[in-house]
Amino acid sequence: MEQNRRILNYTLAITLFSTVLTSAAPLVATFVDGLFVGNMLGGEAFNAINVILPISNFIAVLTLICSMGGSVLAAKAVAARDEEKARKIFTISGISAFGVAALSTALMYLFMDSFASFVCSDEASLPYFKDYLGVLLVYFLFLPLNSVLNNFISQEGFPGFTTKVVIAANVLNILMDVLFMCVFHMGVKGAALATVISGAVNSAAYIPFFLKGKSRYRLVRLHSGDIPLLKNTIIQGVAFNVFYLMVNALVFFANRLIMGALGSAGMQIFGVCIQLQSLTFCIAVGEVLGGIAQVTRLQGAAMNKSIAYVIRRLIQFTVVCYGLLLVVMTAFPAAVASMFGISSPEVLGMCRFPFFCFSAYYLCFAILAVYTTISFQLMGHVSAKFFFIFGLGFAVYFLMLLLSKVSAGLLWWGFPLGGLIMLSSAVVYGYSKHREYPGLTLFTLVDRMPDEVVMERTLSYDCKELPEMMKDLKLFTAICELPESVYNGIELCCNEYCDYLREFPVPFIARSFNIFFREIADGISMVIESAGSPHTIIMDEETRKRVLENKGDLSQPEIRQLMLATIPDSIEYRYMFGLNVTTMTWKK
Repeated sequence: MEQNRRILNYTLAITLFSTVLTSAAPLVATFVDGLFVGNMLGGEAFNAINVILPISNFIAVLTLICSMGGSVLAAKAVAARDEEKARKIFTISGISAFGVAALSTALMYLFMDSFASFVCSDEASLPYFKDYLGVLLVYFLFLPLNSVLNNFISQEGFPGFTTKVVIAANVLNILMDVLFMCVFHMGVKGAALATVISGAVNSAAYIPFFLKGKSRYRLVRLHSGDIPLLKNTIIQGVAFNVFYLMVNALVFFANRLIMGALGSAGMQIFGVCIQLQSLTFCIAVGEVLGGIAQVTRLQGAAMNKSIAYVIRRLIQFTVVCYGLLLVVMTAFPAAVASMFGISSPEVLGMCRFPFFCFSAYYLCFAILAVYTTISFQLMGHVSAKFFFIFGLGFAVYFLMLLLSKVSAGLLWWGFPLGGLIMLSSAVVYGYSKHREYPGLTLFTLVDRMPDEVVMERTLSYDCKELPEMMKDLKLFTAICELPESVYNGIELCCNEYCDYLREFPVPFIARSFNIFFREIADGISMVIESAGSPHTIIMDEETRKRVLENKGDLSQPEIRQLMLATIPDSIEYRYMFGLNVTTMTWKK
């Protein structure tokens, strides 16, 4: 078990590093915009930026729903060798993402004055709001292109390339902020223009990847019969982005409530909270994406104790990160607020209590997002995840609204109270399922399995460790009392896979892949987890046919029986966020 945990810790750390870094890059630029505007233009401009932030994020998540849902479905189509279907999904993702962004942009442009008056109730911040949003509308047209291309390029096995592009574009954004705001003194228009330029550069870096033929994806003609693909794309995307939708909806409505109850001072305090949430949101997103990838491949191996271990590690990591944020915001409120140009002694003196309330809520939200996605959604309890995530938003806002009727200052209590209520409810739900079905491990909703023989190995992509692993596997099959034919079948599959990897090297940050062997009730299961483009090289129908044709005379029943015994009795393939998980089972 100790060896298993070392492998789990290593693969989890690598996955989290990649997903958190990719998620952080676009959020850092928003954070830097807030720093520049708050320090150079004052509280009114800072409030305007923070009112626009949830609107911008909401449009971004709508495009993300289309792109992420499409990339997952396209990967399954590629794995099934259905290139035409994969290209249709790519086309649908691109059209739908651009459609929602273009429609949102057009409506805000046509009704700018009415929209600005409705969203930004502070008269002093209204001119800054219009100036910033007026330029930022152009950026919204680049959002769908960047979102779709980023997800599909990453899905094809090039996450390193997309990470570099995103980081480079956001470094450019920061440099443009310095140039336009500090040198040319363009104010909020300069901050928005910097964002537009970085978005355009991001798109310019991705487009040649497709024009030069490096990608399998192309825009194709669609027909009315392809409508179900759009539905499935949206369903898949919403399932993984529901917490993102809730957060931005809550911030949008909380902005209006706080502005009306506490005025500009309260809005500045909440603006700091929004900026810090935007910066640190990448941790929760990275944990969800990384956790999904890890738990998906462990599900394929039915390694339930390892799943429970990964969930515990993710929750521990969440508590440490967001607990640290709570401590910093509560212990040093004046220092945190001063980072964004807040200098009024009155406002600085009010910060500690709101910061504590918000960071406590944010800790509850992060735990709930990770727990419900990894533990509920992947175990089939999707409706429960939706209920608790949206329930958190409703609970927080309802309590804020109710408490504001008693006293304006009490509305901050709505954040931690709503967070604690919904997090406790989710834990109670998990416990109730454990009580209802004793075969479920406490709080994880993972089937509890008896202790079984398990072997895990990590191999480099040149497979130099393969001979040593096969020696260990010989002993493993003997311990499990498996026939020689099963060992031969596994050896054949491993050799096929290694030949494939030598011929088609995998461009990925991790230069190794994992193989898991597990004794099951009537045989053995083997799970191969690797990174990169979707593929099912292991014993697909074509490979089966080649094995049967080349390995014996099928006219002889005993030869046919021997050859069929080397082929797995069942094969299951999954592709999720850069990880290929192929599960094969042989019966005794």
